[in-house]
Amino acid sequence: MLQHYQDQSCPEAAKLLEGDAVTYSVLIQILQGSCMDIYTDQENTVICYSCPPFPVWVWCRDMEKIEDIARCLKESFPLEKGFFWNLNAELLDRLREWDAYFCQAKPEMGLLSYRLDTIHPIDHPCDGGMTLAGEEDIPFLTGVWHDMPWRWRVLI
Repeated sequence: MLQHYQDQSCPEAAKLLEGDAVTYSVLIQILQGSCMDIYTDQENTVICYSCPPFPVWVWCRDMEKIEDIARCLKESFPLEKGFFWNLNAELLDRLREWDAYFCQAKPEMGLLSYRLDTIHPIDHPCDGGMTLAGEEDIPFLTGVWHDMPWRWRVLI
């Protein structure tokens, strides 16, 4: 069951995204601040709407549990009212299988810029130079290389 949080942050939900930290780094930051609406079960699903004109972010760990996601999107963030969703293509396919309503969603890539309101200084010197990746970096680089082409988020 999705719980609704309104006009508040939800850092607990951000912890669910740690495994997708590269792909969902923007959403992780959004969840740290005040959002208009957040729906989450704190285990599998995060649906977050920060404020207009930005998209409704949809993340889930288990694609088998989409009934709550479908209901929430249709009732709280319907396409007819001008909302658009940021979700991955696999989830959109599953939603379309679940309910014909989602067949009207047309995938597109619409890039929005995000404003940086504050600068957070680092606590160590940075030389700004370049270094070559070492063997210790291979697991991280392999994940980025493999995941990024397959995990494009789709703005609906």
